[in-house]
Amino acid sequence: PQVCTKERPSRKRQNPLPAVDVATIPTEEVLHWSAAELESFKHYKDRYSTNPVTDVFPAGFCLTTAGIERLKQGQPLLPGDVTEPCHAGMELLLLLPKTARLALWNSYPATAWLSWRVSGDVIRKMFGDYGAAAIPGLVRLFQSLPAVGYYNTAKVDSPQLVEPFLHTLRHSKTLKAVAQKWLLAHPRTVLFKALPLAFQASHSQVRDNAR
Repeated sequence: PQVCTKERPSRKRQNPLPAVDVATIPTEEVLHWSAAELESFKHYKDRYSTNPVTDVFPAGFCLTTAGIERLKQGQPLLPGDVTEPCHAGMELLLLLPKTARLALWNSYPATAWLSWRVSGDVIRKMFGDYGAAAIPGLVRLFQSLPAVGYYNTAKVDSPQLVEPFLHTLRHSKTLKAVAQKWLLAHPRTVLFKALPLAFQASHSQVRDNAR
């Protein structure tokens, strides 16, 4: 008997995106809290902030002597300045001198924060005290602990957050909706950052996330 074979319709392959040199256009970093809200954040107090600030750095940060000296000068920590393993409570930040506080916040290994002691109040106080200068610390936190970091990103518009949110959108099922909400809320920042990445010639996860 003759067997009739039916050809399957071929799937049309999507043409790969060309490599195009898209100019990077910088966008400003904006905090969308009101001036009154930022001022109120400065006045957050807990049992740590009532203590007098000294030059003694809490042992909970697991800092080396070299790391402490760097922070006293307002300089960021370097690899090796934090002994491993370390698990610090975020409220310990309020014990540090103001210059050292920002330097530690922006350079401290985010994996060393105790996830269940991450404090939205302390994070908001950092923004109240330092404004947009505190954004790098939030980016580090979100990259390492997205489940606790994303709660504090809604009012922060920064190109530094675009890549972490693109990665979250593509790879996280539980936080996909949250990532989508942030990306849609900041289209100008996202497009100006993502388009140059999407059209890069060399393959990378960053390029795939942007595409």
